[in-house]
Amino acid sequence: MAALSSDLQEADKAHMSDFLFASPSFLVGVGRSLDLGGHFDGYNVSRTPEEADARALGADFLSVGRDLIRALAEVTAKGE
Repeated sequence: MAALSSDLQEADKAHMSDFLFASPSFLVGVGRSLDLGGHFDGYNVSRTPEEADARALGADFLSVGRDLIRALAEVTAKGE
């Protein structure tokens, strides 16, 4: 079960569903506090809205699949 949990955590990192949002660092956060005009906001972009939708839908399916695998592993572990 521990190996499965570790594998799923790695998969979570690889297929995060918040890819449209930038992940700022501490220094970027400090810079934002000085950006009174709001010009520092940045987002990750896709070439088309359809591409963004497809990536988000794929990430959602992977997330649901991982949740189902975790639930099945928990039920199986309790039954042993």
